[in-house]
Amino acid sequence: MHFIYSCAMFVYLKYTGLGRVFFLQLLKANVAEVQSTTLTVVIIVHFIRTFVVIAMNGRDSNHVIYHVVPKDPHWLFVGPQYHALHHVHPDRFMASVVKIFDWVAGTAYSLRNKNVAITGSSGAFGSSILSQLQTEGVRNIYTLEFGTHWTYRDLSKVGPIFDKADILILAHGTKNQDAMEANCNSTIRLIRLYMERRLSGASGGRILPEIWYVGSEVEMHPTFGVTDMQRYAHSKRAFVPYARALYDCPHVVYRHIVPAAFQSRMDNAFVSSEWAASSTMWWIRRGARYIPVTYTGIADLNFLKFAFWVRPDKDMVAGIGVGNRFMDTPGEKGRLP
Repeated sequence: MHFIYSCAMFVYLKYTGLGRVFFLQLLKANVAEVQSTTLTVVIIVHFIRTFVVIAMNGRDSNHVIYHVVPKDPHWLFVGPQYHALHHVHPDRFMASVVKIFDWVAGTAYSLRNKNVAITGSSGAFGSSILSQLQTEGVRNIYTLEFGTHWTYRDLSKVGPIFDKADILILAHGTKNQDAMEANCNSTIRLIRLYMERRLSGASGGRILPEIWYVGSEVEMHPTFGVTDMQRYAHSKRAFVPYARALYDCPHVVYRHIVPAAFQSRMDNAFVSSEWAASSTMWWIRRGARYIPVTYTGIADLNFLKFAFWVRPDKDMVAGIGVGNRFMDTPGEKGRLP
């Protein structure tokens, strides 16, 4: 009981005058149970900590100055990288010790005022995720149409768009003869160009660039001897080592979306693309970077393969961030407004 009352005093004295009145009344009612020595120690520690933070110009373990907020290395505990995002988005990233509150409330991420570029926007998932993005307060959405803005070999028209895009969503795909070129090779070229433009220094912002890639549960489950499924699986699995390297890369926030089959031109399933898109956003609002959108459980199992079995192709991402004066040196700091 003494510990509980001490913690209560710490919180209420720190955050509200009304809390102080409440706690004084509590003391009168339970004076026999509260040791004044314990309370005094708590108050002394609190005031010492407060003066230390003042002397350090407001900096403490969770307040570090960054020019670009680094990638958060912690999955559970709140560090300075995570807390810095709260100063960019004051209504998000509100947890102070562990992230459980933000997981429950869906406040571990924000899309507000971000610019998004997306491929495959005319497909089932792409059109559904567009609807989701429009409810999240994004600033601009740039739809990159195949054959109009880009082809497998010509990316000259997307460069200026990439300069402005905070997030690149790669939602295009096919099971046809060009599956490898569509699902893997051209995707890698798009990512390389995006990272080159975003990390050039001229177009960089306070937040790391993001890439969302729409994979598939076929990364894990068998193809059952179906020819077009074999092509599709081969192309998706060929991309995974590169995806795994991006997942670990400190210069980009990479999100790997793994949906089960949904209704589209490629699949006839009993769940809709709207369900897949809304489930994707549910996970992303909670800060997930591997996103299992599943009713089979295969995507959940695939996380173990993705995280612990797949060997990252580090050579493919070795040049990312080189030449950016804010990212070449780990831990280099500048001012975050």
